[in-house]
Amino acid sequence: MKLTCALLLTASMGVFATGNAQTMRVNIQADNVSTGKILSEIEKQTDYLFVYNKKEVDLKRKTSVNAVNKTTAEVLSTIFEGTDIIYAIEGENIMLMRKEQNLAVVPDAVQQDNKITGTVLDPTGMPVIGANIMIKGTTNGTITDMDGKFSLDVPKGAILVVTYVGYANQELQVGSQKTLSITLKEDSEALDELVVVGYSTQKKVNLTGSVSTVSFNDKLTSRPVTDVSQMLNGASPGLQIMQSSGEPNAESFSYNIRGVGTLNSSSPLILVDGMEQSISMVNPSDIASVSILKDAASCAIYGNRGANGVILITTKSGSDGKISISYDGTVSYNEPFKIIHTISDYVSYMKLMNESANNLGNSDIFSQSSIDLWEAANADPNGTSASGYPNYVAYPNTDWWNEIYTKQWMQKHSISLNGKEKRTGYSMSFSYIDNPGVVKKTGYQRYMGRINLYSDITDWLRVGTRTWGNVTDRDVSSSGSGFFNSINTMKMTPCIYPYYDGKYGAPEGPEDDPQSHNPLWDMAVSDGHDKYTQLYTDWYAQVKFLKYFTYNFDFYYKDLRRKRKLWILL
Repeated sequence: MKLTCALLLTASMGVFATGNAQTMRVNIQADNVSTGKILSEIEKQTDYLFVYNKKEVDLKRKTSVNAVNKTTAEVLSTIFEGTDIIYAIEGENIMLMRKEQNLAVVPDAVQQDNKITGTVLDPTGMPVIGANIMIKGTTNGTITDMDGKFSLDVPKGAILVVTYVGYANQELQVGSQKTLSITLKEDSEALDELVVVGYSTQKKVNLTGSVSTVSFNDKLTSRPVTDVSQMLNGASPGLQIMQSSGEPNAESFSYNIRGVGTLNSSSPLILVDGMEQSISMVNPSDIASVSILKDAASCAIYGNRGANGVILITTKSGSDGKISISYDGTVSYNEPFKIIHTISDYVSYMKLMNESANNLGNSDIFSQSSIDLWEAANADPNGTSASGYPNYVAYPNTDWWNEIYTKQWMQKHSISLNGKEKRTGYSMSFSYIDNPGVVKKTGYQRYMGRINLYSDITDWLRVGTRTWGNVTDRDVSSSGSGFFNSINTMKMTPCIYPYYDGKYGAPEGPEDDPQSHNPLWDMAVSDGHDKYTQLYTDWYAQVKFLKYFTYNFDFYYKDLRRKRKLWILL
């Protein structure tokens, strides 16, 4: 038994990978090999996944295939020739089934099948290879071959659905005819979509490079998040977004498009309206579209800055029609998800620590007298200790999780104005975010504004400005350094009272570590606010000359300021 696979050149594989999955070709040379191995080889070379019942499909049946640059349909027709197995394609799944099983689901009124043959053509009369023909309401179907032809058993009166990427779906009812000629119509809405690439835009149908687009529709912007990076997460294939800091409310994200390329760096170039800027500083409601340039051809004009890919963000501009005013608001309730239950009862804490030490062959850490003293104080929490403090302060049982984490309401509001009057278009927006944070002293407030304005002075001259800015007021504490996190919180001893009579508590247990930290002290020892003010502006002129040329003049200005107020506890 021998199974060999002829691989195409990398350039050829790239062409097939970016095309429609239904036209993917395979190269398989197999002599007297089991059907199961051939199906596995097809799955390796394509995006298809086979779905079948092992009791119905004989995977051990021996067959031979000599396929060089053949479509999946041609290979399947070869290996199942002379059997009662048929197949149907649903997206990237190929379902294998017995012919009798498929007929059983057809309604009684249309039990009699017709053998239909036909051809699927594009608007120019050329055959469409790999078009999907399905019987509506069933999983029975086929795909066209190299000549655009197909053959299918169809119940009389059934409806055929013909689909192909880039063309509008077409339905037609089968009567008594035996042959069909189907001409598909282009899906103009999908093919005419403009995609930002480099210094210009192109129609999607004309793209040859690897470019994906994300449209910021209502479904995407309605997510209860405050950052564009969180919205983009999972919205585009190949774009990996990870939060690179565990600090609560941190807006530190890493982006990966083409894997690790440049030494010690894999971050793509990010441009907002042609200007390099952090994604976190953009109001999601201002974004019209995002283009992600992935391959070398798409990123070539950016030189080595585009080695790791490019993310191009285009904001909204004035559109034709009446003035439109829109408001978008989100109010959400945030609370931490407690995964591990902490020990807030100091008596239990001491007993468990002793048990742990004994299991390791060591003596007790806490004496029985300390345990008895704490138990007596717990029985009378409002009593007065020898030090003059209430028992609940002198003999604390602190749940640090509840002291550090809080439940908060987060709100986000945005209002925008768009329109165009004669030759002048405008788009203005203002947004406000208030996120107190579920960890104390990690909240922030942000105000963002944007003005996009242009005017067509003549048919060949447009002038305008894109100006935006934001003010962020963020809480600052020593917890932001990363020293204090949820894991450290849960390890803190419960024998420290958080705060009483203007003072932060210290360890009260005689055998406890005197160096144990009071988490509230750690967070308050260096407290304050960080105020960031950022202003970006782009004044531009576009001059059209000849027929297909436009020259852009741009003047960019950026002003960044930071003001920090800190107070330190001594």
